Amino acid sequence: MIMRWLCLAIISLCVVLTACLLAPVLPLFALGSDTLPHWLRWFQTPDNSLDGDENFKKNVAPFPGPQRGWRQYINRVVWLWRNPSYGFDLEVLGFTATEDAILSVFGTLPMNAAPPRTGWYFALAENLDGTAAWQFYAVKRWGAWASRVNFGWKLWSVPGKCQFVVTIQPYLSISTH
Repeated sequence: MIMRWLCLAIISLCVVLTACLLAPVLPLFALGSDTLPHWLRWFQTPDNSLDGDENFKKNVAPFPGPQRGWRQYINRVVWLWRNPSYGFDLEVLGFTATEDAILSVFGTLPMNAAPPRTGWYFALAENLDGTAAWQFYAVKRWGAWASRVNFGWKLWSVPGKCQFVVTIQPYLSISTH
């Protein structure tokens, strides 16, 4: 299972690099729309428009709030950089956990803690047909900062479609508000 994940990680990272390089061009294919054409869906988040989710629009976007013209274009490029090849990692490399999947969870990390706390989480999802996926998620607090890793498949949505993930965040700001 680890070798399969490593091979998929190489593919995912190549597509991420491609997505980052194409991000300044992709919004041009969505003129008059808030989504990319179907043939470019691998580069978009399937659960949000190119304008991003509410948190992005309020707190992260270079130009907060609803925008038009070049400001909307800049926000869309930043959104695509923030979520490169999300659709590919979900649709192509994703794992489908069936209704009868068995989810085993191990670890010390309180997943809903706000702000995040130091700890780790390991999960294994197994379908009755023998297909399986895993997730390793860990956080280390450093005062007002943290480091976070997330590898495997995002098993937060078992049963359902679980996105492939290779995330390393060495410097993550912790909000205590």
